[in-house]
Amino acid sequence: MDKALDINLQRFTTHKLFAGLLVVCFFWMVYVKIYSVEMYDPETSKLPSIGRAKNATHVSPFEKWIVVTSIHPPTDDVKYLAQLPGWRVVVVGDVKSPANWSYQNCDFLSIGRQELLNFKITDSLPYKSYARKNLGYLYAILNGAKFIYETDDDNRPSDNLEGFIYTPKTPGLMYAGKKLFNPYQHFGQSTLWPRGYPLTKIGAVNNRSYWLSSSWTSPTIQQGTVNGDPDVDAIFRLTRKSETSPLNVTFDSHAPPVLVPQGVFSPFNSQNTLFHERAFWALLIPTGTTFRMCDIWRGYWAQRLMWEIGDRLAFFPPNAHQIRSAHSYMEDAEDEKDMYFQTDTD
Repeated sequence: MDKALDINLQRFTTHKLFAGLLVVCFFWMVYVKIYSVEMYDPETSKLPSIGRAKNATHVSPFEKWIVVTSIHPPTDDVKYLAQLPGWRVVVVGDVKSPANWSYQNCDFLSIGRQELLNFKITDSLPYKSYARKNLGYLYAILNGAKFIYETDDDNRPSDNLEGFIYTPKTPGLMYAGKKLFNPYQHFGQSTLWPRGYPLTKIGAVNNRSYWLSSSWTSPTIQQGTVNGDPDVDAIFRLTRKSETSPLNVTFDSHAPPVLVPQGVFSPFNSQNTLFHERAFWALLIPTGTTFRMCDIWRGYWAQRLMWEIGDRLAFFPPNAHQIRSAHSYMEDAEDEKDMYFQTDTD
């Protein structure tokens, strides 16, 4: 690619065969991680059948799962998620989570229960880490998931998750620009940028050209924009947000969804994102990064591999709202430091 996006992923950019082999290797690793374990469910005291093997019997009949992490008692937003029709919630706990966490239509994975599940990846996950969310993905997959929606315990969908695409084909727009796409500009906020967007490109004018088709292959990773306090970086909050009032961003709800084509990068996060079964391999949260970087790096390498298998990412008009829990913006900036200096373009 001519002047391709650096983002510290150049090991993926020069040779299609190499990238294809990476896809094969990654699928193999995920297969080993998922399907070569025995899963113990302490609520039933028996070993259920594993995966989606022929004639397998799952612990839960749900094909749609919501995965969150939390160290708090059930929040109002988690309670809202739990009542969405057709969805089951798995909440991944950590060392600070209440031991008696419980709520209807939710499976809570305490530290003790995580150990009993006997996933091989568990020993590689540090405590007090967002990467423990990996256990929630695996739990959902082994219990029959075909769609996984990931979010946070302070986010609330505004459309019962009905605005995403679940069918194999879809009409719509595909971005016709090159290299980089800023979804926040597409949805009406021309001066905003998502966490993970290269700082040197914030002031650049996005191409506003699109291709239209009546039958695209549906995107296997779909992210909805979030009204209220969307996922912007610490630099935005330190320079653009008032100290005395919460952030209250409103995106254009009338703007259509947009697909991102092969060869174009766009950062996506874990705040309001739907994964189709075909993209479950891309759920893996890395453990060797900071909290504010793990889902951003995941998103960039996942996109590069998606190009090799014909899959796509898409962004959707606002379908959730967040009132952000208190954070130190300076601590966030320290966590995001690599992102500021390693997501540049040539």
